[in-house]
Amino acid sequence: MSQLTSELMMEAARWLLWRYGPANANGKRPKIPCNVRTGRACDNTDPANWATYQEAVAAVQGGDGLGFALGDGWQGIDGDSEEAAAFLRDNAPGYVEESPNGGIHAIGFGPSFPALASNNSGYEAYAGGRYFTVTTKGIRDPQPTDLAPFVAQAIAPRHAAGKASPAALPTREQAGPLDAAKLRDLWSAAPYVDWVSYGGWQRQLSRLKPLGDDGRELARHHSKLLPNYPGDAEFDRKWQHDIRSDHTGPNALFKEAEANGWQNPGYRQDVPRVNNPIATNNPFAGQGGAVEFAETLDLTGLLRIVETTPERLFTTTFLTPVGEVTLLSADGGVGKTMFALAWGLCLAFGISALSLQIPSSIPVLFVTAEDAAIECGRRLKAIAAALNLNFSGDWLMEGFRRFHLWDIEGAAFWTETRDNPAGVSTAALVELEQRIVATGAKQVFIDNASTVFLADHNGLVPVNAFISALRGIAARTDCNILLLAHVNAETATKGGAKTYNGSVAWNNGVRSRMFMKIVPAEAHLPEHILVSHEKANLGPKAAPFRLRRNPETGILSSFSNYEIAAAIDESLSSLAEQVFAHIQEAQSRGEPIRVATHGPKTAYHGLSDMFPREYPEGNKEVKARVKLAIAKLSDEKRIVKRSDYDKNRNPYERWTVLPPDDPLYGRGV
Repeated sequence: MSQLTSELMMEAARWLLWRYGPANANGKRPKIPCNVRTGRACDNTDPANWATYQEAVAAVQGGDGLGFALGDGWQGIDGDSEEAAAFLRDNAPGYVEESPNGGIHAIGFGPSFPALASNNSGYEAYAGGRYFTVTTKGIRDPQPTDLAPFVAQAIAPRHAAGKASPAALPTREQAGPLDAAKLRDLWSAAPYVDWVSYGGWQRQLSRLKPLGDDGRELARHHSKLLPNYPGDAEFDRKWQHDIRSDHTGPNALFKEAEANGWQNPGYRQDVPRVNNPIATNNPFAGQGGAVEFAETLDLTGLLRIVETTPERLFTTTFLTPVGEVTLLSADGGVGKTMFALAWGLCLAFGISALSLQIPSSIPVLFVTAEDAAIECGRRLKAIAAALNLNFSGDWLMEGFRRFHLWDIEGAAFWTETRDNPAGVSTAALVELEQRIVATGAKQVFIDNASTVFLADHNGLVPVNAFISALRGIAARTDCNILLLAHVNAETATKGGAKTYNGSVAWNNGVRSRMFMKIVPAEAHLPEHILVSHEKANLGPKAAPFRLRRNPETGILSSFSNYEIAAAIDESLSSLAEQVFAHIQEAQSRGEPIRVATHGPKTAYHGLSDMFPREYPEGNKEVKARVKLAIAKLSDEKRIVKRSDYDKNRNPYERWTVLPPDDPLYGRGV
């Protein structure tokens, strides 16, 4: 390996290793990012996995090469076709070098720009969310410069031209007209045909080839369900050169789908829907057809997959795992819609606010089925003002463009039916996935379950089917779907223990579940909202946090630990003085107050025995506040722990009041 010449890149602690993963069906091996210190596959966007250039070079023997994380100003352009590589070699500014596969990389530093993802143009460009392999085979200009103007003027037009090559793909005129209704029917029927076997996959591509761009996008989307999907570039090459049109066209696809349980939406004009099996990745479930299941793995093979698979990603740390569904429940009027709108805006800008830990900015799709778009817009405007976001500047405009809202006007995603106990999906659910793909959303909010799920909320089968359908969409689009829901009636009216409405399937079907509730004003705290993470299957539970609501605007803000502590401290002062006096009196009587907080002889038991009126037995609220008062006195070093023995010579610890002349008195924090 030659010496890197870019001093700015060497000074940036954004380095990774990478190694080749197992070959796919076409013999290509993916480049997997790895942590420099552990050598394990990692999330290339997490700064905890980055290292210095010197650390990476020293550890490079543990991998196949060096990697450099883009973002925070660092930009990159990739040219992997012969034409693109030649163009970048001759024209790209910034640090330019050869890539491992013979292409060209350019790395620069400057403002962010919209990503240009992989297509058949041979060009890609990113300003974050990716890493570039680094060979140090530099061609010119070792000091990175701003690539954004070059991307906008030279790369974006070439990239756009590559999305549909007239020489490679049939045009709409060649393919014949395809109206929106038929295209929607094709998307709803496609999950019911065989994409898994190689022969079935080729049949579907041949049937869709005459439809041009629409057929190609549908075929590529479902091809990604294959365990050995070769990647977009190889798919486009095969579509262009190897796939021949089937004269039967999409009608054959419809026929196969109907044989496997699909119902044409045209049969029912009142509710646009299609029968959808529970296992959306198994179109032959319950039909008696042959199904190709995943291979059985021994532990060696399983551990190899673990080693080569990146760590679990979260759009918001611990709360929203990518590829899964998160449930957020609360009673009506608590503020879950306002919270979700503010959360979405924070994600669009990459702002860690409201006690949420947000790794980076991502596109967001907010689906509102209850409130009209105009009402959501008014709330978002107020939230943006509260977050000090105004409506000027490129950075702000980019953030606002990453937030997308879809008003479905009360339309349902799932409805009950007499013919299928699982219920059926609607055309709106098919449209949801298409809009996620179109917007590139990585976080989706659906407000809320009571409106979009028009089946039995207490039914195990329909709830499982609906959650499975959403999880399938999240997995296929690499996003998290956060579903807002009401709590059950008992919790709403009587404060019951169950914090979601309906069947246990709502809890069991999701991998992350959150709950919001209003905590009434107490002696030491004003009214506020407590948000708790009640279920976390794919990572640790996030710590509970508190929010305050502006009574005039409804805007939520963090109720920080500092503010909580200050409120508690103010109200505890008088109680602490009372407890101090009683501990001092007990000490003078020769009946010390024990330190223990659990068991039959706690500090509260001792105080309650001597002063029952002030410390009622069994009063949990007073007991909790006394515990805080004792902690306050201990922190202030007005009382300290001392070891002692009871009359049976058993050791224990007691609280001792320090005299004012003691050197430790008042030396606490």
